[in-house]
Amino acid sequence: MVDDNSYGHHGFVIDAGPPGDDWRALEEPDSDSEPWWTLERVVLVRWLNRCAPALVPYYLGALRLAVLDSFHGRVHFIAHAIREICNRLPGALGPEVKRRDAGYEPLTDKIRDQWVAENLPEDGRLRISDESVPSASGPLRQEVSVELLESVGRLIADHNDAKANRLAREQASFSDLTNFGTAPAFARKVWQKRKRDAHKFAHAADYPRPPESDQEWVKRFEELERDLIAMSRPAQQNLDELDELLAEANKR
Repeated sequence: MVDDNSYGHHGFVIDAGPPGDDWRALEEPDSDSEPWWTLERVVLVRWLNRCAPALVPYYLGALRLAVLDSFHGRVHFIAHAIREICNRLPGALGPEVKRRDAGYEPLTDKIRDQWVAENLPEDGRLRISDESVPSASGPLRQEVSVELLESVGRLIADHNDAKANRLAREQASFSDLTNFGTAPAFARKVWQKRKRDAHKFAHAADYPRPPESDQEWVKRFEELERDLIAMSRPAQQNLDELDELLAEANKR
């Protein structure tokens, strides 16, 4: 049996071997031969396989790397896994909301054509001489056609609609993420920040990472894993941890 002192932060086992590839062959954890394979992880993987099976390899791959200290550069792959899970899990859990894009390219092309037709600079850069100063009645003004203004207004309106649609999709995606119905704003912000940070870190920079970044991203994976474990359990089992999650989220 493995002594309780052998367990590290959030259940990671010190010097434990990495999990195998064929997770489907693993049943209940064996504390002797598979001390890293806890019951919570078994439940989590089964839950992911029901809700978002495509994310199972990302989770297990990151878990393998998190317990494999000797894998050089592991943090970049762990960050990629965190980003993919954060990016795709909300959509897998929440109701589908049809995506609506602003269609910027055709709208911008139309504005450009009208812009050029009105003898404005093709490169879009207005050249105002230094001698031109605002009049007493207000700032300098450039006369343009109603058609050009309508096209600009259409671009702004479609941008606003696309932004509202994006927020609606985000809210819908997070509706089932916490097992508490509509996810509070702080939960969405924490989740999105985690995704942005992972995206930024995952791509190798032109300078070496500090040694402490290795443990930092292992810890970030552990934090994500803890949240996933909480999501994989019935809501009533998570109520005792809600205060702790709120406190941690408010620190970010």
